[in-house]
Parts: sequence; structure tokens; C-alpha cells
Amino acid sequence: MLYLFSHSTLPWVKFGFTRGDAWRRLPFWTNRHPRLLCGRLGAEHFTLLRCWVGDLQVEAVIKELFPDRCFEFWPERYAADIVAMLDLMAESVSVPQRPPPQPETMERLADCECGGTSHVCRECGRSFPRSIKLWQHIEDVHRGVRVKCACGKQVISRNLKRHQLSEGCKRARAA
Repeated sequence: MLYLFSHSTLPWVKFGFTRGDAWRRLPFWTNRHPRLLCGRLGAEHFTLLRCWVGDLQVEAVIKELFPDRCFEFWPERYAADIVAMLDLMAESVSVPQRPPPQPETMERLADCECGGTSHVCRECGRSFPRSIKLWQHIEDVHRGVRVKCACGKQVISRNLKRHQLSEGCKRARAA
């Protein structure tokens, strides 16, 4: 699902893709954002304007068509054009009802005025802006189950399919 949120007090909109309910994307504390939105990324600051059936490819096209953005946030003046383009590219769906307020995560983006912290790997010292990225790193690098691809390379099991589609793997298998 593709979604477009509007900030309630500042002239910014947030566009993106999610596999589930768009409301579950809130709050946006862990998203990179314009400095002006620091401290104003909670669910209470956003209204869901529109939703469309779509995928990551359509999201990428919109980002290419409207490059004047700050990460996944656009100045509000682009909202009408983004909506018009999405109406041409994707099927519009009704906006789901806003759910009751949920307890917010305490996770915040690091290096931001929102008060976020970096998440550091205890094994190698690498730092990550989000806890999920640290978890993925630990699983992939330190605990990851590796499998041997047909090209001969050891690959993290969850990345095998992506690796097999890579040009390097295709060349190695063809040789």
C-alpha cells in the first residue's frame, strides 16, 4: 500500500510504501526527516490523506518524478501533484479509519534533535541508527547461517535469492 500523510501544523507531507495498514507506519521517529520536523514526528502530528494499491517500484517512480524531497518528506506544495500522478499510476483505496492511540516506541533516530541514540554492536563496535538494523547486522554477520551458492560463494541464507540474481553470481555460474 502506498500512503500520503500530511503534517498537521507544518507544510510537509510524508509519502511511502508499507505492506500493512498505513496507520501502523506512525510514528515517524526513526525516519530521516527535515530538521524542522524534529520533535514533531508523533502520530498526533499526522493525518492520512490518501492510500493507493502499489509497491516499492511505484514508490521509486514517484521519488524519481519528485526529486525535491528531504528523504521521504516533501514540501506540501508537491502534495497535489503527487496525488494526481498516483491517481494515474495506481488504484486509489479508501483511507482506513484512524486507530486508537498506541503507546509509542521510545526508539528515535540517532544524531537528531529528536533525542535518538545509536545502537552499537557489542562484538565489532559498528554503530547503527535503528535497533532493527543492529539486529539484522548481528544476525547476518555474527550469527548468520551461510549457505553455499552454485557460484561457489558463501552467502547469508536470507540473501541467497538476491545474490543469485546479481550479475556477479550469474557471471560466475556461466564461467
